[in-house]
Amino acid sequence: MLKRNELIFDLLVDHSTKIGKKVALVDGTEKITYEQLLESVITLGRALLGAGIKPGDRIATLAPPCRGFWICFLACAAIGATWLGLNPRYKRREFAFFIRDAKPKVIFTFSPFDGRNYDGEIEMILKDLNLDKDCKLVQFDDKSFNFTDFSDFLAQHWVLASEQLFHRSTIKVKDTDIAAIVYTSGSTGRPKGSMLSHRSLCRSAKASVGWMGQSLERAAMAFPINHIGSLSAIGMNVLAFGGTVYFMAHFRAADILAIGKKEKITFGGHNETTFQMLLESPQFEIEQMSSLKLLIHGGSKTYAETLRKFLPLNTNISSVYAQTETCGYVLRSNFDASLEEMTNTIGKPIEGVEARICATDSYQDLGEGKIGELQLRFDWPFSGYLNDEFATKSIFTHDHFLKTGDLCMRRKDGNYEFIDRINNTFKSGGHTIYPTEIETVILEHPNVSMAAIVAVEDEKFGNIGFGFLTAKDDVTIDCSEIYAWLKKELANYKVPKKLKIMDSLPKLANTKIDRQRLLEIAYDDA
Repeated sequence: MLKRNELIFDLLVDHSTKIGKKVALVDGTEKITYEQLLESVITLGRALLGAGIKPGDRIATLAPPCRGFWICFLACAAIGATWLGLNPRYKRREFAFFIRDAKPKVIFTFSPFDGRNYDGEIEMILKDLNLDKDCKLVQFDDKSFNFTDFSDFLAQHWVLASEQLFHRSTIKVKDTDIAAIVYTSGSTGRPKGSMLSHRSLCRSAKASVGWMGQSLERAAMAFPINHIGSLSAIGMNVLAFGGTVYFMAHFRAADILAIGKKEKITFGGHNETTFQMLLESPQFEIEQMSSLKLLIHGGSKTYAETLRKFLPLNTNISSVYAQTETCGYVLRSNFDASLEEMTNTIGKPIEGVEARICATDSYQDLGEGKIGELQLRFDWPFSGYLNDEFATKSIFTHDHFLKTGDLCMRRKDGNYEFIDRINNTFKSGGHTIYPTEIETVILEHPNVSMAAIVAVEDEKFGNIGFGFLTAKDDVTIDCSEIYAWLKKELANYKVPKKLKIMDSLPKLANTKIDRQRLLEIAYDDA
């Protein structure tokens, strides 16, 4: 098999040759070696080709972290198709948005999951969007409705594509081809599909292996598959190293601790929220994490009093910075960093990354001690946003720096401090929350006239949403009614933790809502 540089499938081929008997994936009681993983990927890749999938076609997977998701991703990469993940926690309106935007040719589902059956739900969405004739629905488990069972899909289509056709297809894949689409919130408040190429994902993973090293021997994946943290920080990094991924359908503190002890997990990634979940677990004992060779934290501020409780591990601990658009980690704190550095900074650029702090109207580095936008230049950025040429052009400077949209400050010691988001987005429990999206949903309630969301600091989640709203004339509303509305329409992590109904919202002279005043009210009510 011809081997080239910077293609995802080639990483798998290389490992199947050199360490083929080594376990690549563990999913419950199932263990899959690199040889077996390659065989499964080839089988599914042939089935996709037999089903008429062509280079650039999009394939979606609606599932928790599991071996099926990873095999789908690798099979798509092998034949030049583009993969995207769908979070089982999404509500119908969210599924509809992503399906409308990406228009996948096949949707693989893990259904039912957590008592929810996605069969009719996804089929109705496809019919509403007039996409039901163009998209195949394939279940990993039992057959239901008009879905095709996974084993039937393989049996029906695998024979239609020879092994020679599969190998010819892999040879045609270029490293600039889009391997995955990962959706992230954008300046309009609507999610944008970040297109990640083979080259970008491979280079990011190899850069991470360079500083993470042996810690990537064994890692547990419990974050949603549509998150860059699962796809790149765990999946691609471990694949590039040749380690083992342990899939976990849910993030449950007791299970994380148990698998850490039993399997001697060597890499862990957390944020303030998940640290708190571990510490609050009745099963928590620091010894259960003693096999860790690297513990990283990012996505939101981790407090010193929290991280201090993990120092007895006597292992490497590092704060990190990443965005979907960076395809993985681009800044990290040194392993010998102080507790202050690890909790108050996002570290320094990793090898191959150039950083600068700029005013929003200038591309000149402001120097130390000045607050400005963090801009980054490196050779593995994302390829742009799906169906949004303007946003793609806007995010890169004339000299090829990526504009992160984050306000930061470079200190004298070379570390960067994260100050705030330039726009209204904020991180809560590691998730990016965009107020405009939530406000739009609130305003769809028939009795709401105005709505605004601000972020207030929270020890556990980093930030939480605080919602303000007013009722339409001659009607009354209560918070429980709005909570029920939001929980029906949005993933639970987007629902504001606090709501306040007011007679009117404060406004600026230009008639816009005075968000600073709302922030003051939120802290007064906290």
